[in-house]
Amino acid sequence: MLKLPERVRVSLGTLEVLGLAPRVSRYPVGVAYILMDAERCWGTCKYCPLSRTSKAPEGMLSRVFWPPKLTEEVLEALAKSPVKRVCLQTVIKKGYFEEALALTEAFRGAGKKVSISIMPLQKRELMRLVDAGADYVGVGVDAASERVAREVGRPGPWVAYWAFISDIAEVLGEGRAIAHIIVGLGETFEELVAALLKVRELGGRTSLFAYTPVRGTPLARVRGPPPISYYRLAQVTAYLIEEGHHPSEFLFVDGRGWGIKDEFATEEVVAKAVLTRGCPGCNRPYYNERPGREPFNFPSPSAVREYLRRLVDEVKGARVPRAQPP
Repeated sequence: MLKLPERVRVSLGTLEVLGLAPRVSRYPVGVAYILMDAERCWGTCKYCPLSRTSKAPEGMLSRVFWPPKLTEEVLEALAKSPVKRVCLQTVIKKGYFEEALALTEAFRGAGKKVSISIMPLQKRELMRLVDAGADYVGVGVDAASERVAREVGRPGPWVAYWAFISDIAEVLGEGRAIAHIIVGLGETFEELVAALLKVRELGGRTSLFAYTPVRGTPLARVRGPPPISYYRLAQVTAYLIEEGHHPSEFLFVDGRGWGIKDEFATEEVVAKAVLTRGCPGCNRPYYNERPGREPFNFPSPSAVREYLRRLVDEVKGARVPRAQPP
């Protein structure tokens, strides 16, 4: 019998939709985001507030604070809520795989579909996770190249992440392995494009995040968020690759660097490319951005509309230097 943890952490937006906090957000979350409870993760990622290398406040992930809640209280609220899917974020700690199994079973028991973001597993462990109820599995590749992974302290062998994506696609089917990639960790655009292509070739899909400096993390002392123009270029590139286009079709390079050809920088393409990418229903409002500012990732088509003309101009004017981080 798998034992449930006494507590889990829940994003503020999720507490709102579960009725455990007052509704203040303009855009409700489309998925219930749950985080394992731990004082620190055993990982050494220099950009992550949860890492053992971090001095950020406990309970932060990106710029979001995740308050602790009793697991049984959360399960009871989930069972009554209209939310259709739970996204479980795991933390590397003692017994984390068994805890992931127990929570996955419990979320399925509450009548919810389950996505889980986890470090690379052996295939037999992946099968156990799927049997417990996970139907989408996220992989925190994060760094767009092995070089960047070493520089930012990403744990584990680089090849293990790609092997895991391949295993997930084989077990769950094409498009159900979600590779998380953080834009702005110091990669070149060429490295980013190569990573996006590799995800697609392995049968996965990409979920893009903008690097968010959090005070108390080592990387925040030396690196700021990516330029918005670079992120827009990354979003359109990821979208078009996923739609079956090769970069040679839609990218060009001039004296200023890489850009998107005008015929691909249409309102229709841009409006879809800038939406949050992930599992069904995922929208992560305000995960990378503060309310009131132009978002990196837009939580809904209605949020895009007021910015659409500006977004198209941003994409058409975007240039990224060749062979050097922006």
